[in-house]
Amino acid sequence: VSSLYKAILPDKDAGAYVSHVHLFREVVAEIYKAMQGASINQVLDEARELIETSMYLNSYIRETPDDAYLPEGHFDLSKIDYDELAQSMKQDHPNIKAEQLRSQLTQRLEQMVRQNPTRVDYQEKLKQIVYKNSDNSANNAIYPQELVDFARQLHEEELRAKREGLSEEGLAIFDLLIRIDQPLSLEDREQVKTLTKELLDSLKREDIGIEWQKKQQTSGAIDDSIKKILGKLPAIYDEATYNQKCVDVFHYTLTHFQGPGAA
Repeated sequence: VSSLYKAILPDKDAGAYVSHVHLFREVVAEIYKAMQGASINQVLDEARELIETSMYLNSYIRETPDDAYLPEGHFDLSKIDYDELAQSMKQDHPNIKAEQLRSQLTQRLEQMVRQNPTRVDYQEKLKQIVYKNSDNSANNAIYPQELVDFARQLHEEELRAKREGLSEEGLAIFDLLIRIDQPLSLEDREQVKTLTKELLDSLKREDIGIEWQKKQQTSGAIDDSIKKILGKLPAIYDEATYNQKCVDVFHYTLTHFQGPGAA
């Protein structure tokens, strides 16, 4: 069951199977108790009772109290009381709440990655948290807290653009530029940030029009602007790195910058 469930992650529709997965995880947890030396008769009794009372999933879902679920709606990380959330996850039905939180985090991450492709690292981290806890019932007790901790990290990431003094578009370009093999000094980092702002201003001044990506002359002019401005990157950027960054930033503009009147 865990393998099948993992196969559809991080699809946002995976939440529809939360109750099913929760039931099977409870059964696995009882089996794990036996493996750890608990009384086999007690474990069998508990497992039998669990299966009998949960034989029909529809009945199982109906009997689950309303307060077992996290609130639905827009998932605003800035409005979450994380201490209160962590406490809630320790109470009744932690596995159901954990799966709901995972589903909400997955959907929020999809939006954040669309804004900034470098955030794909966060998607991978969430996958690792989920996979680790799907395979080992011994980890299930810490799974809810790991998700809460991850939500905190995601909230900090949402605040980073403001801390850097950049727009979301600016932060995405900045992140693309600072991803190099060598560590940047504070001075070099500030220089890259200044160039990022200059590049954004240049792109916004361009009279690109609607669907500019299909116009060779316009896209060529933007490519030239990117190369000209990135030509002022710090000396730590060698020619190969400079060329790659020009490609990265141009691709980002192709997929994220729209002309006036675009939807």
